[in-house]
Amino acid sequence: MERHFSIVFKRGSSKAEAFSSDIAQHISRHAGCIVEVGAVNPQSEAVIVVGGDGTLLHVAQEAYLHQIPILGINMGSLGFLTEVGACDAMFAVEELIENRLKKEDRLMLSVSVDERAAVRSPEHKIRQDTEVICGFLALNEVVITRGDTGRMITLHVSCNGAFLSSYRGDGLIISTPTGSTAYNLSAGGPVVHPGTDAVILTPICPFALGSRPIILPSNIQLSVTLDNLHNDILLVIDGQATHDLAMTSRLTIKKAQQTLKLITSPVKDYLTILREKLGWGKVVGA
Repeated sequence: MERHFSIVFKRGSSKAEAFSSDIAQHISRHAGCIVEVGAVNPQSEAVIVVGGDGTLLHVAQEAYLHQIPILGINMGSLGFLTEVGACDAMFAVEELIENRLKKEDRLMLSVSVDERAAVRSPEHKIRQDTEVICGFLALNEVVITRGDTGRMITLHVSCNGAFLSSYRGDGLIISTPTGSTAYNLSAGGPVVHPGTDAVILTPICPFALGSRPIILPSNIQLSVTLDNLHNDILLVIDGQATHDLAMTSRLTIKKAQQTLKLITSPVKDYLTILREKLGWGKVVGA
């Protein structure tokens, strides 16, 4: 019986490309194992990502749509998502082939953007027509932020139809627990264990001192509308995809129907990775 694996590496990195070739050769030595390098084969039982967290985020949506687990091998600097270090990579790949690695379900966010346009009917009555213009999936975060003008923006946020708050400043981060160690952390948001079923809202450089991060249950639906006199506002998904927002844009953000399957490191647990990456427990001056 044939077994299919995919390997995706960081583009432009000769080191990651060469290491991917070594991994492919290692897997191919096992009878019945077929490897595709450079793309995701929908028949794959796992996708091996060689690079950094950005490379994994680039692959995440496709892996989610086909429900293929991801094993991340870190060739970058931080590597919260790509948990396996290069020195442990071959061991992890061997464990993967032998079906001895554990998988975690990682929450993803579904984002839809619609435009509210005022339309005059034949009866000369004004109504609001809504047209969904695009949708996205996010593993780390959804960011609504100001563009190049440098002006503050105002965002009105509702939760399950009830008004939550208005945020005035540089923008708002809506993060998953997986993404809590990314932009959310840099903006002063909390670190949340990826096994937590929650969503984090963190304002970016808020004008009001009372605007603080809040953790909400993941089963809520968020609605975000804009209140600005200019159109220089961006929607950024996982630091990858960007979309220009208009004054009439309405965003709906909720938990995606399925989870992303992330294969965990066979040698380090999440708390160990977190402690090492953030330098927790180190003696000052040591």
